[in-house]
Amino acid sequence: MHDFYIDENNNTIVRTRFQNAFVMANVIHFVWYWKNVSFLDVSSSKLKAIKNVTCVAGAATYCALFEQGRTRLETEPFGGRAHNTKFKEILAAIDGLTGAEKDGFEAYMHYVLAIGPSQMRGNGDTSSDEDGTD
Repeated sequence: MHDFYIDENNNTIVRTRFQNAFVMANVIHFVWYWKNVSFLDVSSSKLKAIKNVTCVAGAATYCALFEQGRTRLETEPFGGRAHNTKFKEILAAIDGLTGAEKDGFEAYMHYVLAIGPSQMRGNGDTSSDEDGTD
């Protein structure tokens, strides 16, 4: 879930924590594109709600990638123990960010909240997934 690169000496350099473009795209797609904005209304804080959606997207990504490495695929409905455990681990790690990291993460979450509505489908959108082909 981090923005990182591997340098010429094979060292992993983390630029920012919990600010991965793939996870952000999944969050935006789930909340705005699939019109699940109501997830942001269930909390007194949109920042807390988007953080939780980000944790779910991160847990889903982790579990999906983890399952791909197994020789025998063991599926479990989303929301099962493995997903819940990973969600809690991600949430605890986010809550444990240092001051500067936390400020950067919250600024990133505000950015996601600001750009998300522009990704909402509808109002004349003619994208191909309206007919189930996307």
